[in-house]
Amino acid sequence: MASGMLRCAISSVKDKTPSQSSRSCQLRRWGQEILDKSAQGEAETAAFDRFSEQLIHCMRERIQVVTKGLKLNSSKRTKIWSEFHRIRLDASGPMRSLWKELLTKLGIKGTEADPLLEQSVYNEIFTILVSEYFTSQSAHSNESDTTPVELTSDELNAMRYACGYVPRSLLKKYEIKCGDMYSQYVQCLGDMAVEGEGDDILTYTRKWFDQVNRGGLFPINDNTFSFFVEIEKCVRMVLPKHMVRGEADKASFKKSVLDVIVKNESVQFYWTLLSQDIENPENSEALLTEIVHLWVTIRGFSMAASWMEEYKINTRKTTQKSTGLRKSISGSTS
Repeated sequence: MASGMLRCAISSVKDKTPSQSSRSCQLRRWGQEILDKSAQGEAETAAFDRFSEQLIHCMRERIQVVTKGLKLNSSKRTKIWSEFHRIRLDASGPMRSLWKELLTKLGIKGTEADPLLEQSVYNEIFTILVSEYFTSQSAHSNESDTTPVELTSDELNAMRYACGYVPRSLLKKYEIKCGDMYSQYVQCLGDMAVEGEGDDILTYTRKWFDQVNRGGLFPINDNTFSFFVEIEKCVRMVLPKHMVRGEADKASFKKSVLDVIVKNESVQFYWTLLSQDIENPENSEALLTEIVHLWVTIRGFSMAASWMEEYKINTRKTTQKSTGLRKSISGSTS
């Protein structure tokens, strides 16, 4: 499989390179020469296979190392690509030495003078491995739910009305604090109130908000609204499962719920757009967790209240339908 991935990467680089200059023509010739010579004999094929396995193992190992302990995909991507550029340019590193060893065993000369093919192949393979890593992370999420969650227009209107409370509450909290981190938090939270362009349901909910707003509400832009919608979808999938668990699971209740929502790909996508003013990834993750925690707390009380109301209604109906004890006894004796 590793050798097949490498062959695909070399072919892709070769095909993507336009033959408009002598350098690009040379790259295409070198790429084809590597593919041809790697299939000439058993020794060449074995060398190519061994190089493929070692190169891909090295890249996968670095991805696992630099992402350990990180929750946000945005932070992971930053670390992953920073590490890639470090190892690909390390003249004494394993990747460069493996490449030189492969060329020697295949009897190919001249590519050392121009590293364009080497670096292009590295980038192609690493892009595949990064996509593979995030796909695997998403597929192995233990709280994944394939059932889509849809919100009605009335629910979206209510969300537009209510979710402004979260940034407003946190903004009040951090406005009185000093320091670069808190200034960045204030900038991030304050920018959530800037009105943006929108269409369809976003425009509809914004117009509804303008009609019901009599002052005191915190208007949010469309990216912020979409961010909270994605959080709400996660809450509806995750929170009921945790709220009905036994006492043994309640100690890790908050952490398990927050971890699932914070790691959600859609939540992180919108958070990346909203948190550009926060320089430190750890600080960005901390504010995201606090936002999610506050929203989960609000929704938890709301869900519990609706469940209690539904229980009371059902209990009342059952009581009304049941026959009184005295009538039941007199009926059985007559």
